[in-house]
Amino acid sequence: MELAETKDAALSKVGKYAESLTYFDTAIALNPDHENAWYNKGLSLNKLGKYELAIESFDEAIRINPVNADAWYSKANAYNKLKQYDDAVSAYEKVIEFNPENANAWNNKGNALYNKYISGSDDISLLVKANEAYKKALWEDPYNSNAAKFASITRKLIADKK
Repeated sequence: MELAETKDAALSKVGKYAESLTYFDTAIALNPDHENAWYNKGLSLNKLGKYELAIESFDEAIRINPVNADAWYSKANAYNKLKQYDDAVSAYEKVIEFNPENANAWNNKGNALYNKYISGSDDISLLVKANEAYKKALWEDPYNSNAAKFASITRKLIADKK
């Protein structure tokens, strides 16, 4: 592990996200294909609420390693924060493609679909897909309270629509 990467990680862990960006940028300047520097820069930007810039950093990490499920997951979370639910769902599906047992990806995919529905859509298929995602999350993690709660909510909303 490089010194800059070590300091970056330490600064991020103590919540000095803005300061850590300087070190990530230094690592990237030295090695533009430094996957972890791009990924960790994206995490820091996410923590600072700079979601568009975070997505750009995650895209760089993904360019270097297209099967980086953590980068896909974090990218999906950033899209969720921006309320870009279709993009979030697509990114969660990449995570699930690489790791079908990832209960958090299934749960958050359900959240994105549910949030799209409650944001003004009347497309009941969104609720059906969200419910399926929540059930899959519960299959993988039976203690996932968010998935349990929203599986019940979506099931009731689907029943009310019929």
